Amino acid sequence: MQWVRYLLHIISGCDFSVGAQIPASTKFPHPTGIVIGEGVVFMEGVTIFQNTTFGSHGRRGERQAYPHLEGGATVYAGAVVIGGVVLGEGCIVGANSVVLNSVPQGSSVKGNPAK
Repeated sequence: MQWVRYLLHIISGCDFSVGAQIPASTKFPHPTGIVIGEGVVFMEGVTIFQNTTFGSHGRRGERQAYPHLEGGATVYAGAVVIGGVVLGEGCIVGANSVVLNSVPQGSSVKGNPAK
């Protein structure tokens, strides 16, 4: 199974962890350069654009927390979402944003850090 993941990584430039929960309704309009960590959870109808990263905060000694995206959330190109944040239902993350805090339902955020 590891060789299949490696082959897909070479072909697409993506790295989806087998532990991530990604429903079939997730949309990847431009599926290149996407990294999704092992504890990431996507709900129905999420849309993810190219060169985005979803992962843990990576701090040693702390519980590894991963993002949770509620239904209908959209994350645009180049965005990074790390840590145990929740992106609320229908929220939008602007291109090249860095999300370090949870985003309320129906909100839009942009920037580094995203506000």
